[in-house]
Amino acid sequence: MRTLKFYKTVFLIAAAYDLILGVSFFLLYPNVYAMFNIPLPETEAYLQLNAAFVFAQGILYWFVYRNIKRNVDIVKVAVAYKLAYAWVALYNWGIGELPHVVFAVFGLIDIAFIALFLLFLTDYRKVTE
Repeated sequence: MRTLKFYKTVFLIAAAYDLILGVSFFLLYPNVYAMFNIPLPETEAYLQLNAAFVFAQGILYWFVYRNIKRNVDIVKVAVAYKLAYAWVALYNWGIGELPHVVFAVFGLIDIAFIALFLLFLTDYRKVTE
């Protein structure tokens, strides 16, 4: 049986991951894009809107980490968020339209989070300290 501590760690990692990605792509996008040799889009708002969304997801995962059983519905929405990103990223990677493979890597990481979030949703009523 997986413990509450295990799942709290999962959501803490998910929160840190999305908070770091959100801040990085919001504030440091010229450096991030240059590091991967990705051309910048025409407007920074395109990047910042997406980065803000990712950052907000990190806050939601922080709420789950803080009170995992009260915030179980956030996890259900999180599965949808992660699934949407993974689908779009991996589909576009498959058809050769993804700006860089790093976005597919983020999609694969999201699939791992989806699996862990679904595992939590099957376990949460019986999770123990």
